[in-house]
Amino acid sequence: MNPPFSVARQMFVKFFKVVSSGVAIYRCDNLETAIWQEIIFPGSDWVFIPNRRVSYEGMNGSGARFPSALVGVGVDIPNNISGTILNLSR
Repeated sequence: MNPPFSVARQMFVKFFKVVSSGVAIYRCDNLETAIWQEIIFPGSDWVFIPNRRVSYEGMNGSGARFPSALVGVGVDIPNNISGTILNLSR
């Protein structure tokens, strides 16, 4: 899941209700915001913040304008990618 910023809160609420395993990607430049503190951190098993900005295959340009994080539920933490892992499993 890669939600548009304008509806990210609603999409993450639904994501955590209906998905038993999956990964979402979202901007992580403001981890202190309500969406991170109230929705993403409590609902996630882990958050992975890559060392570099995400770039999409087949797209022209230098990559994402904002830093991104992978948000995981019910799946293994990525390996062989440089970054920081926040293990939130309960």
